[in-house]
Amino acid sequence: MQTDDQIYERKWKPRDYLQQYYADSTPAKDERANAQFMAQEMTRLGRRFSIALEFGCGPTIHHAASLVPYVDELHMSDYLSENLEQIRAWLDDRPGAHDWSVYLSGVLDAEGLRGTVALATRERAIRRAVSALKIADIRRQRPLNDGSTYELVASYYCIEAVATTRHEWAAYLGNVARLVRPGGVMILGVMRRGRAYMVLDQTFPFAYIDEADLADELPRLGFPIEKTRIQVFDDVGWADEGFNSICCVCAAKVG
Repeated sequence: MQTDDQIYERKWKPRDYLQQYYADSTPAKDERANAQFMAQEMTRLGRRFSIALEFGCGPTIHHAASLVPYVDELHMSDYLSENLEQIRAWLDDRPGAHDWSVYLSGVLDAEGLRGTVALATRERAIRRAVSALKIADIRRQRPLNDGSTYELVASYYCIEAVATTRHEWAAYLGNVARLVRPGGVMILGVMRRGRAYMVLDQTFPFAYIDEADLADELPRLGFPIEKTRIQVFDDVGWADEGFNSICCVCAAKVG
């Protein structure tokens, strides 16, 4: 598949993406899986992180909602300023910002929490925890301009979406892994065994990878396999859009 380094600059429309994937009355199966995996793994780890990063957040808030119970401070980064503008609009509670109540309620449900009070509390927690929105380029060995590193780095549907070959994906995974401090943790949500995904009438290629690729590459980057959990979720509901299974990953970096 031919690489187009400017495909997101040319074709990406945050509002179209939100309409395609985050406008239903119930959370999609893949995001329920991501939320359940996060809650499960954070409970297992039993630790709190002073500072965390969501890398490649796109225009979305719901993954941040899964992170904030376990972090004191959260930074969010993306390649496109228009994606970060969607984040800022929600953080500032501007009129017309995307309504995340359905997906935030899904995150709370994965944690065993329900109700309008819990939802309002989580919304306040996100707005309190998010202290920086940063431009990042995964194609660079140091994706952030300021050289920051983090105790916890989470990235969903980003690394493989920028890459179109396994070789590129491995390099970009390494770039994200460098952002994790020794002894830190990396959480990933990965589109599995696909070639391209759709956003309305636009096609975006992504690298074909699965759990075997993750298990092969993560130890090379300082994440021992015995400290790594990889879970596959099938039939996540996006077959028509180009992928129907995901991998969820929680990997601890050597100290």
